[in-house]
Amino acid sequence: MNTFFTPDIARGTYDRIVTLLAGQMGLSPDQFVAQYKVMPSVLKLAQYLNTGLSSYSLSPRKGVDPAIPNTNLLDQNDFFGISGMSLRIGRAAYASSVYSNHGNYPLLTYPDPSYFSGNGTTAGLEYTSLQCLVNGTTGITVNNDAMVDGIVSQELFYQPEGTYVASPLEFPQFGGTDGQRGVFDITPQIILDASADNAIVVNLANGAKANIDGAVSTGTTDSGLRNILYVLLYGWKIKNLAGAGNAMCGKV
Repeated sequence: MNTFFTPDIARGTYDRIVTLLAGQMGLSPDQFVAQYKVMPSVLKLAQYLNTGLSSYSLSPRKGVDPAIPNTNLLDQNDFFGISGMSLRIGRAAYASSVYSNHGNYPLLTYPDPSYFSGNGTTAGLEYTSLQCLVNGTTGITVNNDAMVDGIVSQELFYQPEGTYVASPLEFPQFGGTDGQRGVFDITPQIILDASADNAIVVNLANGAKANIDGAVSTGTTDSGLRNILYVLLYGWKIKNLAGAGNAMCGKV
């Protein structure tokens, strides 16, 4: 029997993921969607940037990495089909070794020098430290096996025209297409079993990164802020599908 998928990109991705998983479980697509909740979702993974690290491994599952407010992660019983991925840089307030107010800062699609404006005597420029993120690579591992290896991270950012303007609140961060939002298409779609060991691995480029955390504002003055790396995963969440199979990379 021939299977036909809609030319609509989002619907076509949904159909392919459902068809693959249904087939693995011996169900028809109609039976599968009647039995399991399949919903559009954007996962939001996060880690605090650290001057001592040259690589970050972010898990899409709750309870693996240190908790950061305002993230959106998978329960252990979930599956997730990734159709797109992007990187963002945000901030939190920081005082007395405590992070706070994560929700008060925008997520930028590029290290704008007007916003990431720290200039330390020895730490150097904040935005140039953050360029190590832009010029690095990003991959996806499934069960500790690299399924996507070495995407140039610049493809996961978007550098808009103009600069950050504090007042009025204007963030020239987004264009009209996924590419102008820094969203990189993942084809074939990768399907994650959240109970397995999955990670987004962000490797920094070689370079000076002494102010990548945004800790220094001017000279040696503490900024009272710290920078955060965010990974956004776009796709389809399937609730409570644990036990249906291992994490996999499907050409769907």
